[in-house]
Amino acid sequence: MDVYSFTTIYARAVELAEAMPTSASLVYREGLVYRTYGKYDVTAVVRQGRKLLVQLDTFQPIPEQVVFAKWQGEYRTWQKKVHLLKNTALLHGALTEQGSITLYKDALAYECELCGYDLTAYSKSVLIHECCHYLQREAMGKEQWFGTGANIDAMRTVKETLAEFLRYYWCLQQGQQKMAEAIAASLVGNKAYYPGYPYAGAKVLIALYHKDAGAATALFERMWRLSFSDWYGAYRALEEAEKI
Repeated sequence: MDVYSFTTIYARAVELAEAMPTSASLVYREGLVYRTYGKYDVTAVVRQGRKLLVQLDTFQPIPEQVVFAKWQGEYRTWQKKVHLLKNTALLHGALTEQGSITLYKDALAYECELCGYDLTAYSKSVLIHECCHYLQREAMGKEQWFGTGANIDAMRTVKETLAEFLRYYWCLQQGQQKMAEAIAASLVGNKAYYPGYPYAGAKVLIALYHKDAGAATALFERMWRLSFSDWYGAYRALEEAEKI
């Protein structure tokens, strides 16, 4: 059995999720809890982008090279800010530092009432996401999983990309098409950019899956393997795949 294969990881996550409701490692919390991702205010970044476009319109057909080079530098800086836009998201589950899994039952109930999902299925999908985190953490060890010395933004994106794609895949396998489509459709606007919104990396794997399922699971496996020795290498693999 290849412990790094997508099939094995998925099977282990499903098995763990099935057993988790009777485990002391699963904790339910009440209340709606929000988490903020990213660093830059959306309004300020939009304003800066519009300013750059106005500047571009004023250039002559062959712009003076020094001026244009300066504009290009400002544009590249602006692009980085776009990928780190601030985003507040409702928290549905979490893997704690102690290794237990928390599900936020009020958030789950709220989403199900809002979108018409089956609560049991929706909760299980979130549990699959957290079980992916659990398996990766257990395999590499607590210290390494929390990213000592790693690029935090890249590390977080790799973790959430793998876990959210596994959740998406589970929804497809269970015939939960509406939930699967909602996961893909949610990665728009300021939620479309990683590493600012780390879950956005899943859109690359999801898009690839619908072009070539084998290529998507192969990329999952590659990112999983790389994460054990090189978080940034796994992140770069995701970036490279987005360019295809």
